[in-house]
Amino acid sequence: MVSHYSLSIIIPFLLGSVFEAFPLRLAKTMDDLKEGVVKITDMVDKQHGIGTDLIMRIEDKTANFVVEQGFRQADSLVSTGSREPNGMPVALSREITGKDGGPMVLVPAGSFLMGSPEGTGEPDERPQHRVYLNDFYIDQYEVTVERYHQFLQDNNRGAPKYWDRVEISRDGQKPVVRITWYDAQAYCQWAGKRLPTEAEWEKAARGPDNRTYPWGETTPNFTTANLGKAYEPGKAYAEKLQPVGSFERGKSLYGAYDMAGNVWEWVADWFDQDYYLISPKKNPQGPSSGNFKVRRGGSWGNDPTALRSGLRGRLLPLRRSAAVGFRCAQDAP
Repeated sequence: MVSHYSLSIIIPFLLGSVFEAFPLRLAKTMDDLKEGVVKITDMVDKQHGIGTDLIMRIEDKTANFVVEQGFRQADSLVSTGSREPNGMPVALSREITGKDGGPMVLVPAGSFLMGSPEGTGEPDERPQHRVYLNDFYIDQYEVTVERYHQFLQDNNRGAPKYWDRVEISRDGQKPVVRITWYDAQAYCQWAGKRLPTEAEWEKAARGPDNRTYPWGETTPNFTTANLGKAYEPGKAYAEKLQPVGSFERGKSLYGAYDMAGNVWEWVADWFDQDYYLISPKKNPQGPSSGNFKVRRGGSWGNDPTALRSGLRGRLLPLRRSAAVGFRCAQDAP
């Protein structure tokens, strides 16, 4: 437990100015913070941490007194760039559980550099441009066979091609593949979510610090991603795919796994090779129409060059591939 006196020392040091320290109020949910005023230490790109060591100040406006207790129970809450009418930061959970049971991680509001600078990457990745995105959540893992199987059962929907080769006991935690863009969209809607935009996917993968890969600058290898396997589509489930979350060293800054390798992932946007020339600076949604949909991230059948977070892939929305799956996103409240 952090005492009133230790906070009195820590907080002015963090803020660079005198700030009265208040006892900590025990908070386990968003409702616990609803009536309070919360200020939290800045981290990268306005991502904040609420925890025993990172709290700046909590003042309960309604209670006559505040019980002094550690805030360790609320370590999963973060404050973002979003603000309530009173101008104070909004506290959001670092992780939530989607209606489909899948864990989701927060990507805090803020800007990042999208695309690649001149002289690097592919022509459709330029010009590199700064984009601001609101708070959103993205699936921590690619949608699995097990979750997609439940979707099929609940909706009496036709199964993907070669579904008879799937063994739930063996493949349940592997990403589902051979999904059209429309299948992916339908699943996300069933789960109360949506497909991420291309910009959201890229920020979730590379973070605000312009990483080449979700984990940094190290060239992908077999400890960071599922890649470099011989392309034998008929053996995808049995031999090529890996269970989601298998590569701890490969996760992104925000805690999303397999954003490089394992499977390409559908995103919401239509593909336009020149879209970056006209892309809005805030919350771009992609072109209004097109022939191809964007896919991102590379797959088990690619070499390291296809796993860059800035690389843009495209595919006809009705196309099914043993190397393409998806994950969902949703707006933060």
